[in-house]
Amino acid sequence: MLQKRQNLPRDSTQLDIDPRTPEGRTPLHIAAAKCHHGLLRLLLEHCSNVNARDDWGRTPLHFAAAGSPGESEELVKLLLSRNADFDLPDNDGWTALTYAAQAGNERVVRRLLDKGSNPNATNGAINTPLDMAVLSNSEQIVEWLLKRGADP
Repeated sequence: MLQKRQNLPRDSTQLDIDPRTPEGRTPLHIAAAKCHHGLLRLLLEHCSNVNARDDWGRTPLHFAAAGSPGESEELVKLLLSRNADFDLPDNDGWTALTYAAQAGNERVVRRLLDKGSNPNATNGAINTPLDMAVLSNSEQIVEWLLKRGADP
């Protein structure tokens, strides 16, 4: 056991903590998707790319924004503090705001709008954040999006 430890690099910057799953996800994606706050914080201290995209173009912020209301706000806050690109669309044109609106995640929607997220982000179909807020039956999110200039 001691011999194996001696072969590990002493400098943690030499470790590859951004390995990919077959779907192209990094440990940061997985921690965000599973709402593992402590692991996300630890990975962010060593992670090189907070905007890493999986095979579908989704970033850790997309997964965090889609999380359960009450659980994901802190994750989103942490990712945004590390300059996660909040308007980066996935391969289907969905942004973190679209995912948060679909999840009915009021606090995350509010935080993203306060950061300047585009309320009219679209993939050309009916998938705007406003459409997703209506489908999730969230009157508060619909109101905020309209106040921030979402096209009705």
